Amino acid sequence: MDLFTINLKLVNNQYSNPSEFKDDMNLIFNNCFISNDIGTEMYNLGKELNCNFKECWTVYYYQEQNSLEQELFHIEPEDLQGFQIEEYSQEFQFEQETFKLNSSAHHPFILTTYSGLSNMFGNH
Repeated sequence: MDLFTINLKLVNNQYSNPSEFKDDMNLIFNNCFISNDIGTEMYNLGKELNCNFKECWTVYYYQEQNSLEQELFHIEPEDLQGFQIEEYSQEFQFEQETFKLNSSAHHPFILTTYSGLSNMFGNH
């Protein structure tokens, strides 16, 4: 893995999430530390770039977290009211349907079905 390949993947939208990008960057750093002796210029430049990347990643991560938290926990009163109205509306519809079913107990299909079930289970 190298920075040129990562750049191509970024330009071509080949990362499906930020973690894939981070993993590729970490692969570069790991390869650098394995391939270069401690104290060499390349090793030290890799360490410096790795530190800079970690700082940037931390800032990015916390900005994303804060943004998500604001989206998740910032609820407008109008949105909440609409949600409650929708929830109560669904409950009311369910109660209406239940009432209709209960009040139509004299319907021939329901009586026939009930009679058939009663006969099956020995209830008369």
